[in-house]
Amino acid sequence: MTGITWNAAGQPTGWTWAFGTPVQAQRSYDTAGRTTASEIAGYTWDAAGRITAISQGLGRPGDTDPNRGSIAWGTTTFTAGYDAVGRITAFGNAGMGTTFSYDANGNRQADGWSEAGNVLLRSYALESASNRVLGATHAASGPGGTATVSFSHTYDANGALTFDGRRRYAYDAEGRLISSAPATGENAPVTRYAHNALGQRVFKTEPAYPPLQEQGEQSLWDQFLAFFGRLWAPQTQVGEQLGWAFVYGEDGSLLAEQGMGGPSSTGATQHIWLPTPNGPMPIAVIVNGSKFAVHADHLNTPRRLTNEQGQAVWQWAYSAFGDEGPTLAANRFARDGEGAGTTNIPPITYNLRYPGQYADAESGLHYNYFRSYDPSGGGYTQPDPIGLAGGWNQYRYVDNNPLNWIDPEGLQAEHTKKARPSTEQKHQEAEARRKRDAGGEKGDQRRRPPSKRPPGYKGPWPIVPGFLPLICPLCPLVMPEPTVAPEACQ
Repeated sequence: MTGITWNAAGQPTGWTWAFGTPVQAQRSYDTAGRTTASEIAGYTWDAAGRITAISQGLGRPGDTDPNRGSIAWGTTTFTAGYDAVGRITAFGNAGMGTTFSYDANGNRQADGWSEAGNVLLRSYALESASNRVLGATHAASGPGGTATVSFSHTYDANGALTFDGRRRYAYDAEGRLISSAPATGENAPVTRYAHNALGQRVFKTEPAYPPLQEQGEQSLWDQFLAFFGRLWAPQTQVGEQLGWAFVYGEDGSLLAEQGMGGPSSTGATQHIWLPTPNGPMPIAVIVNGSKFAVHADHLNTPRRLTNEQGQAVWQWAYSAFGDEGPTLAANRFARDGEGAGTTNIPPITYNLRYPGQYADAESGLHYNYFRSYDPSGGGYTQPDPIGLAGGWNQYRYVDNNPLNWIDPEGLQAEHTKKARPSTEQKHQEAEARRKRDAGGEKGDQRRRPPSKRPPGYKGPWPIVPGFLPLICPLCPLVMPEPTVAPEACQ
């Protein structure tokens, strides 16, 4: 990148990706510091500071000729409507529309989607005392007929979703997702996840990884040791060690993904960020050696990737809650099932979503640091670890307004201009709240299981330089050696 310019408020106003075919970016802001235009979209705000319209440049599917050298391009204008308390009630464009309704607690009661004669209506069974979704009914209709299907949801003792009719989930004692599997029977392939002492997801296995011992009552550090101890045990087959490793920066931003050589875990990805007043903004990515410009929006959410030839190769169209998946130039930006042909541009996998979120294909969820976000329902699968401090509805996402607010840590809605603490500070604050609430203080309806450690316990390892690399080859990357035993291990 070259030629970065800033305004008096410290906001970036322009830069150039110095590719063979240079790619330029520009930003403009109003007097309140809100983004009004960029190289990918224009934004209209109302007097209450809410986005009412977005004009996004998008590649359009429809051409089935794989030899055609260009893809149709145009501007799609999305409009948004809100209720009296600022929740999104409508979102769409000229050909597609969605609607949302809520109960008094802010839980989504129903939503509807319509496009080209096809309609999907979803209603939700809710438990008002806990704000949990107990089930959902989907009714689809179109030229081909109608169909209705219902799902039941189940939860563990801490209120975390364990079954949604499509997948099964399991969690550790800190409420972190540690496994997911399709709801197809006991022998369904399981994907497992490991976290470091800061609670960051640092490894996930291939879906075929065999079941481990039960880990639900283990501390985060015990779970980490058990996971990697099993992973690199001499008797463990090579096929069981396949998956993805993740590395983070000091501010918690994802820096790298390293595949371990499995069928779906090959290659390497490096993420590059630009510090801004709104938090870190993804600015570039290197995927298996190929460089791409990342075009982010007013929230620092990635919306387009451009290759070194100046071609758009990946795009993520706006939707109310992020439930629309990205589309690729490799298949002419067609959505799944549209069959609009192919191009000679290679496909690319890019998993960053809303700020702080990483799309996990195996679970169908977005990893959001302290919790997992379900874009299809627009809420979290676990209650807020900081309890009522994050809002009296512990499952909803950013007060049902993802066009204007963010939640990079999965704790509470934030204005994009709010300064954020470091990852270590965020972890310590969340742990302090958990410990306080486990002692019976008011503020959190979810209780952490009592510690089984003796008083003064400082972790299961000696603080000796070079010890951690003996546990597993990835430890120097995913968990730097501590100078004192971290509180998370107690």
